[in-house]
Amino acid sequence: MSINTQDFDLVHDRAKDNVARLLLALAELGAVYADDHRRLTPNESHLVGLGNQLLQSGNLKFDLLPAHGVSAARRGSSRHPSPASQARV
Repeated sequence: MSINTQDFDLVHDRAKDNVARLLLALAELGAVYADDHRRLTPNESHLVGLGNQLLQSGNLKFDLLPAHGVSAARRGSSRHPSPASQARV
């Protein structure tokens, strides 16, 4: 069953180098936490964790979702991530 939402989901690799690039891109977009009048911005600790981050830039809302297993695979885990989860953002 499909569920339509008003945001889009973006799955990101939690590797430190990727998170640094993602933070630069989010800053360039002026991304802040959605529906929060304080206009807080995400930081590295938010993006390396397992939680979702609902952000917005202007009228665009997007949900950052951490990729599971990608960083573990880089550390030599026997778990093999799917090709879709290996895409770096």
